[in-house]
Order: sequence, then structure tokens, then C-alpha cells
Amino acid sequence: MFFAGLSEFFIIGSLVYAVSQRNTEQATVIAISHMACAFIVAATALLGALRLLEIVDFTTLYRGLGFISYFFAMTGFIVTGLWVQLVADGKVMVAKTLIIIALFGLVINLFTVVKLLGSAVVMLSAISAVWVLKESRAYAIVALMLLLSTLVWGVVIVDENCRVGLFHLSIGGFFSVMALAIKRQAMAQSGMH
Repeated sequence: MFFAGLSEFFIIGSLVYAVSQRNTEQATVIAISHMACAFIVAATALLGALRLLEIVDFTTLYRGLGFISYFFAMTGFIVTGLWVQLVADGKVMVAKTLIIIALFGLVINLFTVVKLLGSAVVMLSAISAVWVLKESRAYAIVALMLLLSTLVWGVVIVDENCRVGLFHLSIGGFFSVMALAIKRQAMAQSGMH
């Protein structure tokens, strides 16, 4: 699973890029939350890379972080990235609703498996970004398409190494392009180009 393992590093790099592009107007608690969510996803990717490259296997820790990443941190990362724009547009309730649904999904999945709920909340967060990021909607749509493409790889690609690797590249691409969309929106609103 060499390609799948290496592709985890693309997710980590994409998250480093995304955090470096964050809106500096974020309130401290939102900025810390944004970076914490990025850290959880990046830590999951690092453990995944180590596991897939057969360097060391932290299966239990990987599954725990992966669970939090999937059901909460990805949505949290998107929502906290959009926070300044959501506040400016008077749509904070959208952000709070997405976070509550993500937390609800996290708790539900502690007791029973409803993986679709995690995917649905992340997709709703990305769709919210397309709706909110008017000045950079094209970038937000590309990010959403990258995220949606992850649903296709399991159906189209038989080889597990390629399927998982493309899944990781799509997720990493999603984070990079979404960060770019959020940054472009902030620049457009501040009059910079």
C-alpha cells in the first residue's frame, strides 16, 4: 500500500497549507479550534501513513483519531474556516447547526455505526461553503467536487492501493482548494486581488 501511504502526506501538506492561509481576523477561540481540527486530521493521516507504509502500526490510536476526524474534525475545520464569513453574512446559526449535527453524529456513532451521517455532515459543510463564498464560488465548487469524488473511488477502482491513494489525494485537494476559496473570499471583500 505504498501509494496509499505516501498519499497521506499530501493530506498533511494540504492541511499545513490550509492553516497557513487561514483568515487572521478569526477570533482566538475560532483560530485555535480551526488549528485543532487540522491537527486531528493531520495526526490521523500521519498514523495512517505509518500504518500503510508498514513502518509502525498504531491501529487503535489510528481508529480513534480517524473516528473523531471523520465525524467531527473535518466538519469543524470547514466551519471554523468559514466562521468570519458566516458572521459577516449573519449566518452563524448555520455554523452552529453543522457543529451540533457533527457532535450528534459523533455521539450516535459511539453506540451504533451510521457512517453515512459523517459523510453527510462534511458534504453539508462543503455545500454551505459553496453557498457562502460568493466571491470565490468557483473554487468552492471545485473543492466540493473533489470531496464528492471520494464517493466514486470505491465503486470505480478495484485496486485497494490506488483506491485509497486517490481517496487521500482527493481529500488533500479538497482541503487545499477550500482554503484557497476562503482566502480569495476574504481578499475580495477587503478589496485586495
